[in-house]
Amino acid sequence: MGTRFRLFVQPPFEDPTSSPEIITVSSPRGSVGPGPSDDRMYVVEPADKMRPYGVNHGPLGTPFISLPPWTRAILDPAIPDEEGNFDHYQPSTPGFEAAHAFGCVRFTLDVWERYIGQPLVWHFHDHHDRLEISILPDWDNAQYGYGFLELGSQFTKDGRALPFSLDFDIIAHEVGHAFVYSVLGIPKPGAEFPEYLGFQEAFSDCVSLIAAMHFPSVIENVLTVTRGNLYIA
Repeated sequence: MGTRFRLFVQPPFEDPTSSPEIITVSSPRGSVGPGPSDDRMYVVEPADKMRPYGVNHGPLGTPFISLPPWTRAILDPAIPDEEGNFDHYQPSTPGFEAAHAFGCVRFTLDVWERYIGQPLVWHFHDHHDRLEISILPDWDNAQYGYGFLELGSQFTKDGRALPFSLDFDIIAHEVGHAFVYSVLGIPKPGAEFPEYLGFQEAFSDCVSLIAAMHFPSVIENVLTVTRGNLYIA
């Protein structure tokens, strides 16, 4: 039996009427621990992380690279229930965003690993055994990189933060980059031409779109609207 999570198809800040669906991912019941975490990835919510991973600059402008794992203070992790599931977490409660982010990544992997016919091998596996999914609410972006997937927020004009950790589309898009790097490899230095970058973004959008089509509610809605004639979808 798999592990249950509550996942939004569309985030509540885009569709106020949306509610999370209970989705069962392929992770065997009991294999996902606090975080959530398993043998392939883990979620952390840093308590005092000010900068995203990647190239940053010190006080004098000197560049330095910051990479996982995060070893400082974190917020309390999401904990599985007595049956090993995470669907007991409700929106707006502590732990829900972490569980939601993990569930979205695992769901997207489930969909696309079936398409490529094999488990995804992280492109950073020589140095990191697991992907760190990091929630950084004060950062205005999201990114996938060497050992990490970071989720920030979109900020409204009145200062409200709309967390990307609740946005399946963005999370699945970042997982799409993981598939490109894993299947095609890392481009050589100087070879990241605009065409390649455009391909990266377009393919990652396709990963997100096709993964979303595997939600039961999306399938039902498409079939209802088209009456089964997908040519008019």
